[in-house]
Amino acid sequence: MRVLQSKAIALIACVILIVFASLAVWGVVVFVAQRLRAHTVKETSIKAIYLAQAGLNYSLYQYRQRGVVFSGRVNLDASDYAVVKTTIGGGGASSAVIVNAVKSFLGNNNTQLQGVTVGNFSSSPITIKKMIVTWTLNNRAMLSIQIRGLTVWSGRATSSPAAVNIISTTIPANNAYPINIRFNNSMRNTIITLQFVMSDGTITSPCTVYPAQGSLCSQSQTLSIKSMGKTTRSGIYRTVQAVYNVSTGDVNSCSEINATVP
Repeated sequence: MRVLQSKAIALIACVILIVFASLAVWGVVVFVAQRLRAHTVKETSIKAIYLAQAGLNYSLYQYRQRGVVFSGRVNLDASDYAVVKTTIGGGGASSAVIVNAVKSFLGNNNTQLQGVTVGNFSSSPITIKKMIVTWTLNNRAMLSIQIRGLTVWSGRATSSPAAVNIISTTIPANNAYPINIRFNNSMRNTIITLQFVMSDGTITSPCTVYPAQGSLCSQSQTLSIKSMGKTTRSGIYRTVQAVYNVSTGDVNSCSEINATVP
């Protein structure tokens, strides 16, 4: 009888020991799993902020080097990307205008100004109703203006500056249209500037478009850039916002914000 009692006690002790050992092992497994999960979340979060910063730098590069106000998705590899939203404007339709003359040149025996674009980088369409064209050579006449390949004005403007009413041209949000201006004679050794009068009555500042290799005229003094970094494998995102000063070429502020970028 005593032998049976001893065996029973030993069996119960073994069971209790096994249960405690199992609980201990399970606790270790849960702890390790939680630590690994936390590490993965932290690693993904850090990667997301780096992706957001990469998108911000990409937007700045596009503006500084190409004169493009970029908004959209930047795929950095097969699963990592940034979504960027860059806005410009505030203060009437004219403040949304960027004139890009980085690649301006004279074609057709130096009688046509080409390689210039006028862009709208606000979130709403803008409409141009009038253009003011200035040139410095005497005995020259402006014969036509084309925007996006369509003739919006034709005639013979013999005095500079020439303020002409054009066929109203609406530029959608985040778009840029090419401009072609034709003169009656060679425009070499001259300076050509453009201004645009908008449908709301606001007017852009003069922009020298020839000779103007590297010329980029923004009516607004700042760009606001939001960039969200994310991976396709996770719902974690992080977003940074920067304000870029167009006139000085400096980033005035850059901070993380709690917002998504569509």
